[in-house]
Amino acid sequence: FYFHESSEAERLNRSTEGEEKPSLTLRGMVGTCVWNSEEERERMLAKIEELKVGAEPIVFEAKKKPVPSSNGSVGEARERWHHLTFVPTFDPVTGQAAVLVNEQDVTDLRQMQQSKVELVVAQRTQNEFLSALSHELNTPLNGIISMSELIGETAESPDLQLQCSTILTSGKQLLSLIKDMMDVATIQKAALDLNHQKTFLHELGAAVCKKIAPLVSSRVQLTFDIDKALPPIEGDFARLEQIVYKLAHNAAKFTQEGFIRISASIVDADLCEIVVHDSGTGIPEDKLPTIF
Repeated sequence: FYFHESSEAERLNRSTEGEEKPSLTLRGMVGTCVWNSEEERERMLAKIEELKVGAEPIVFEAKKKPVPSSNGSVGEARERWHHLTFVPTFDPVTGQAAVLVNEQDVTDLRQMQQSKVELVVAQRTQNEFLSALSHELNTPLNGIISMSELIGETAESPDLQLQCSTILTSGKQLLSLIKDMMDVATIQKAALDLNHQKTFLHELGAAVCKKIAPLVSSRVQLTFDIDKALPPIEGDFARLEQIVYKLAHNAAKFTQEGFIRISASIVDADLCEIVVHDSGTGIPEDKLPTIF
């Protein structure tokens, strides 16, 4: 739209059919926006009317007044926001100084931005809650694990030893779940740091077997076939252990008899292979695409 620089007289625009129709004035355009006060509106109007060709455009976003319908009632109740740009130029019809106004409805964009801010705040709140929860649960849980280990070592009754072993296993599983929650929160914050260090695969296999042993059925043979002579690899021992433990835990859950075997080999200078092999029921073929 083109508007006269200072005159309130309406400029007549001719459509392609030759029909004459009046255009809005600058005052009319500014008046369609919602202002905090008349003084604020008049200041902006004066600033726009003072624009000269070659000057920097005036850009701002404003809430628009509801548009009355044909029967005089107020239109949609949804709040609308527009991005407005006022560019000083010349009227191509009359050659007079004018202002070119570009007006774009940015209501949906603003709502998307607001939703993104709310999502970030919610995510931050969730991470803070998980962090606090982890700290509060770790302290008593470590006490339970330590005491169950102590009682199990000194207990003479086989039944009591078994009960302590069950408490210990359950406590360690719960501790693992808490660590998993914190890992998810850490990844969502993009703050997960990997510790690059020399990792011996034999030690990795031994550590996983020690942790998973209490969960394995007595009818299952748990072994790890990893040569001590294998050279160390560079990686995060704790993260690798966590991955292999998850696979071994899944094997223990679905293997009631037979074997679970953890093996590792060096494929080439830049690649090693760690395998958890079990005689359990396995994964249904129709589920493979979902998991992998």
